[in-house]
Amino acid sequence: MVLTRKHVRFFAYLNIDNDYRKIRGLYLRGDDLVWPICQQLLSPFRDLEATILRILKTWGTDPLARDAVGMADFQFIQDRIKYGSRTHLANMDSYDRTQAADLTQA
Repeated sequence: MVLTRKHVRFFAYLNIDNDYRKIRGLYLRGDDLVWPICQQLLSPFRDLEATILRILKTWGTDPLARDAVGMADFQFIQDRIKYGSRTHLANMDSYDRTQAADLTQA
C-alpha cells in the first residue's frame, strides 16, 4: 500500500470486530506510548467494566492495511463468544445468538 494525503487525516482506528460481546478494554498493538491516552479514553466506561489495557499486536486481515501505512490500530478486548469460530462470520452467526446486555454495553 502507498501512503496518500488522505491517510494523514486519520490519527487512529478503533476496531470493534471480534464479537458482539461485552467490551473489556483495548489491545494497544505494541504502542505503549499511547497508554495514558487510552486510559483517559476508557475512564468514562469503568462502571461498564471496560478497564483492561494490554500491549499486544493483534493479527488478522483487519489491521493489515492500516499497518501498511503506519496508522495506529486499536482492537477492543471483548468477552469471547461461546459457540466457537466455526460459526463466527458464517451463516450460523445470526442475530438470535446475541446477548442483549452485552450488545448494549458494547
